[in-house]
Amino acid sequence: MGETVTHIISGRVVTEFFNVMSREKKVTAWIESNLVVGTGDSEGNSFKVLPWQRKLLRLLLDRENQTVSLTIARGNGKTAFAAVLLSLFRPGGPLHAKNLSIVSVSPTGRQVKLLWEDFLRINQIQNTGRRRKDDDYRVLGHAAEHSVQHADSGVSWSFHSGKYARNLMGLRPSLCVLDEPASLENPEEVYTALKTSLGKSTFSKLLVLGTRSPDSTHFFTRLLESPAVGEVVLDYSVPTDTKKPLTWANVKKANPSIDYLPSLKDTVKRELDQAKTELAALHSFKALRLNYGEGRLETAALISPETYQIAEKSDLSGRERVGAAYVGLDLGYTISASSIAVFYPRSGFLEFISGFPAEPSLEERAKWHRLPPDFFQRAVDKGELLTTPGQTLDVAMFLEQAFELLGMPANGVLIADPYRMRELKTAIDETGAFRNLRFVPQAKRWRTSEDNIRNTQRAFLEEKVKIKAGELMATAAFGSARIEIRDQGGTANMRLKARSNRGATKNLPPDDIVAASLLALGAGYPAIDEKPYEPPPLTIIQI
Repeated sequence: MGETVTHIISGRVVTEFFNVMSREKKVTAWIESNLVVGTGDSEGNSFKVLPWQRKLLRLLLDRENQTVSLTIARGNGKTAFAAVLLSLFRPGGPLHAKNLSIVSVSPTGRQVKLLWEDFLRINQIQNTGRRRKDDDYRVLGHAAEHSVQHADSGVSWSFHSGKYARNLMGLRPSLCVLDEPASLENPEEVYTALKTSLGKSTFSKLLVLGTRSPDSTHFFTRLLESPAVGEVVLDYSVPTDTKKPLTWANVKKANPSIDYLPSLKDTVKRELDQAKTELAALHSFKALRLNYGEGRLETAALISPETYQIAEKSDLSGRERVGAAYVGLDLGYTISASSIAVFYPRSGFLEFISGFPAEPSLEERAKWHRLPPDFFQRAVDKGELLTTPGQTLDVAMFLEQAFELLGMPANGVLIADPYRMRELKTAIDETGAFRNLRFVPQAKRWRTSEDNIRNTQRAFLEEKVKIKAGELMATAAFGSARIEIRDQGGTANMRLKARSNRGATKNLPPDDIVAASLLALGAGYPAIDEKPYEPPPLTIIQI
């Protein structure tokens, strides 16, 4: 989309239509002569209005526009400029008049406080909590209220949290600023309360500004995509269907301040490089730096087929089981698979073995997962899959057989999920399998551990993993393993998309090998570059 400005007047769409150039120049001159930068690269210096901010000023100063919507990538000085706009109504300001009410609404109490503090710093107003004789401002800042009032003129600024929409009813603002609407818990209630308050004051305005929402039904999406009469849009974003989004040209489309803010430029360059190699970083970069929309849920491959193929090795020497082993153990439910993954950081060797209870049959399981009828039997023949009698996996038998096949690691760590923990400990005591490994139980939410997912991806992408070529179970599991990524507040949260032997997910191969690998690589990746212990040279001292 890049940068677009759209007016709708009497049903006709007009682009780049500005009829308030002279007023905009006067307001800009006042800002640069009277206000200072509150935070950031130029803190304490006179405020300089950037080109995109001039365009926003023109839209606000046009009386035809009642609602102005700005969408822009994170970090471009949007909230600081919102504080500047609030300052236009102070005594001596270009929009000052007596008894005006100026209102801002932010999603959380923390964001409320940030905007309130920006306003105080920009206007060089001290937070004394009481009326001061020299400037006649009364400042209040606590959990219940953040406000500023000029007693002589009656102008008041109130800063509200969007969590409490009922407190927004009955307002009579001349200007209302709604910051980051995509992060609101109850967006429709807040928008309705503010929209209905506009008609109570002559020429009142609503300014809505923030990153896009991924929700097509969100009111901010409607304002951006289908503005009505009296609504205008200033859009700095990159279309979500862009084929090659990670270019500097696209970055500049969504970040119009980037050439004026050195710290922003350095940060975005660093994040762009990271987005080219890390999936979670890519998601956050798209959501916040390209303004795709905060909160967007996406699914993606845990490991791409090309990356997995690089890890497959057909020329293994048979001497890869060296050094400490990191063993990930995922015990399944009653009839589902259980898997063990063993990772040796010194050699990068990653091997697996899985287990099923004998009932239901291997052919029936293959049918569930839409695999060839003999798929699991071939895995048994290749030594990749073990079975135990009955409808529930015999944990002790499985561990004992797996321990022998996997070469009995001499030392290392055993990482297991908390499911069937008592049964696992009993089986280890009975069989002695893995008893010499340090046992580390994982948290209940280990599948959502971003460290496990990131470490697994890094190990594969950095080509630090070697897998025996032709592994049937592992190839099928990694080939269909997906992760869910949702950006929340600037952080990309990832989780393994769980599957089971029931419902629609029966159509995919079981993911237990992937789950066990997340445990093994999550713990073992940091040890890849660690040097093995070497005793100091023996020194003989003659007496």
